[in-house]
Amino acid sequence: MVLRPKRAGLDRDAVQARVPEVLLAAGLCRAPDPTSAAAPGSDGLPSQVWVAVSRERIYAFEARPGSVGELVGTWDRHRTVVQTSPTLATTRLSFGVSAHGPRFELESRRLRISNHRLVRYLLNPNRTT
Repeated sequence: MVLRPKRAGLDRDAVQARVPEVLLAAGLCRAPDPTSAAAPGSDGLPSQVWVAVSRERIYAFEARPGSVGELVGTWDRHRTVVQTSPTLATTRLSFGVSAHGPRFELESRRLRISNHRLVRYLLNPNRTT
């Protein structure tokens, strides 16, 4: 299997059309346990989401086959703490939004090159290049 660096740009471009500011990275993530995924508007997220990072915000969009769906969440990048824990094929992302805000987890597939870039930007809210 050959990893294509252009993939990271393609994923970012797919989501960019839905966001009013310049995106630094975007990647496709999923709920760690599909049975724990909830409908948009509740405390959970759909089972698959596009996660995107700009200088100021983190966005989550429903992932539809071949397209980017509806916006299901947006958070202040500098007030959101992201921690990672590796698994065999994925990186588990634990999000904490402010001290008393929502907490949720997503998984990022390690073989998807765009997800490597996404994780780097999520872990360092001061990174802008």
